[in-house]
Amino acid sequence: MNVLGQDRLCELSTNTVLRAQQSYLHGGWAAVSVKHGHRPKGAGGLLSAEEEKKVQWLIQDRTPDQLKLSYALWTRQAVNELIDVRFGIRIQIRTMGKYMKRWCFTP
Repeated sequence: MNVLGQDRLCELSTNTVLRAQQSYLHGGWAAVSVKHGHRPKGAGGLLSAEEEKKVQWLIQDRTPDQLKLSYALWTRQAVNELIDVRFGIRIQIRTMGKYMKRWCFTP
């Protein structure tokens, strides 16, 4: 079995393909462990689902100055500060951008 180039076909790393091949050669399919390398969607987030809903509602319904923040518009920094004030959670700006993209609050 030629494994060179197989990582591109199955989207697995070369090491993963080689380990699977070695396991198969030593014990058949029963010896090949199958694991999903990704977390379930939404798992491991800094905000709970309820906190996310609350933040989304606030940025749709209010402006930053109405919530006593020193911003005129909702930017990543402004939303980050809102989360810090409301929930005591600091989020990196890049991560905040990912949250906002997932919430469809990006241009």
